[in-house]
Amino acid sequence: MADKAEHLRLVGKNLFESGRWTAAVGVYGQYIDLLLEDGGATEQLVLGNSNRAQTFLRLQMYADALEDTENTLSLDSRHMKSHVRKAKALFGLKLYKETVSICKRFLRRDDLPAVYRRTVSDLLPQARRKDKQTRLGMFDTNFPNLSCSCACGDPGDVASGFEDFVGPVELQRTPGLERGLFATRDLTPGEIVFVAAPLASVRYPEILDPMDPTLLECPYPTGPLEKDTPSMKFFKPVNSLAPNARQLSDDELQHLTFVAEVDEDTLFDIVRRRQSTRGAVDMTEQVAAIYTLPSLINHSCCPSVTVMREGGGTTNSQASLVFRASRKVERGEQLFSCYQNVFFPLADRVALLGSLQCRCERCALEKLLLEEIPVLRKLEHRCSRVFTLAEESFMLGPEKRAQTRRDCIQIIEAVSELFLLKHQYSDGDSAHGSSAEPETRALCTEFSMDGDVCLLWSSQARRRDDRAHP
Repeated sequence: MADKAEHLRLVGKNLFESGRWTAAVGVYGQYIDLLLEDGGATEQLVLGNSNRAQTFLRLQMYADALEDTENTLSLDSRHMKSHVRKAKALFGLKLYKETVSICKRFLRRDDLPAVYRRTVSDLLPQARRKDKQTRLGMFDTNFPNLSCSCACGDPGDVASGFEDFVGPVELQRTPGLERGLFATRDLTPGEIVFVAAPLASVRYPEILDPMDPTLLECPYPTGPLEKDTPSMKFFKPVNSLAPNARQLSDDELQHLTFVAEVDEDTLFDIVRRRQSTRGAVDMTEQVAAIYTLPSLINHSCCPSVTVMREGGGTTNSQASLVFRASRKVERGEQLFSCYQNVFFPLADRVALLGSLQCRCERCALEKLLLEEIPVLRKLEHRCSRVFTLAEESFMLGPEKRAQTRRDCIQIIEAVSELFLLKHQYSDGDSAHGSSAEPETRALCTEFSMDGDVCLLWSSQARRRDDRAHP
């Protein structure tokens, strides 16, 4: 029996060294079972569990690796390799606070061999940084890792990147928009609201163009989950949850998220319509990604949050989305992001939204102004579809791209100034005891541009001046 056990151990070792980790797990399992049946020595059980834990780490099966390391340490609390592998398993499970605790305790040992000290010393700062990211939302505000690859494989060789973080935000039902994300406290401009890594992503050179009519005309799928507002516990990183909140209760296990049967066609409809499709950093490939919490934020062309992609390397396939407040946001206010480039002209924004309809005040005002002001309409036509068509954008020279950007910004500046004038006139009319017209057709009867300076004239403003100075 001892010879058979030793044979299994050697077979498992050879399979591991040749990279056949799944097969090695099975053989190590037979080795451990045989030892338990035969009353094998403690040393052999320690070796078997520790070796299988390392194999689980290579397969990124961190929960199984953690179980094996704990079994090993229950047999021999001084087994050095198992302490290191337990720290790696906890790191892989994103339990960074526990990883930090184990690493610090391990490094205090006087009998720690140099090879293990180096491994744990390398792991500790990574765990500390990720612990601060997931629990406290402490990120490097300079964004130094915009082209940094995210880690995969053995967590002992982890590259820097952004971890998931859920800050002062909650999910609520909202009239007319099904669900939305709301601020749970006042936010200041630039503050990180939440960070999300993709649930799944894929990159390939011939992805379907997001401007393709089959995507733009596809309606949003309907189903039993569309109006549900699950607890934020389902979205928060496990490291940020209290230990007693990490297990799902019986009621939570009955949530529609776990028991609903979603057929394949519905799933593909969701993926096709709600994917975030974008060009890679080197602009030779495109990436499609599915995000969880970001998919629940509603759209507005006057967004209250801005989005930045971090990480993913040259392929950008694993980039995290960083959501920051773009202005002051009050507690209880719904958060909005812009689903496309906020600088795009109205026609491009409408085209990219497809079956969705934006009802924000900016779109309503731009539509009115484009009807009333020919020079603004001409400028909008000059900008339209320049950046939304990738092939045309590649052929543009730097001067043409820069000029188009300036034109887009000029449109936004004009609309912003007119937007402020509209509200000033409305407030002024209310102060004079008259009711202001909601859509002030007389807002701008003349419009001229001199470089970057917009000169706005209004017959309504002149009438108010006449009343003020008879």
